[in-house]
Amino acid sequence: MKPPESASTDEATGLPRIREWRTVYWIVFGIFVLWVSLLTWLTVAYS
Repeated sequence: MKPPESASTDEATGLPRIREWRTVYWIVFGIFVLWVSLLTWLTVAYS
C-alpha cells in the first residue's frame, strides 16, 4: 500500500516561479481588477 501524498504535492502548480494555487488566484484576480479599472477609466475618458 502506498503512503498518502503530502498536501504540498496537491498544491503544486507545476509553473516555474508560481508554486501555490493561492498565488495564481491572486494574480488572476489582480489582472481582472486591472482590466475592469482600465475599461472604466477609458469609458469615462472617452464618453
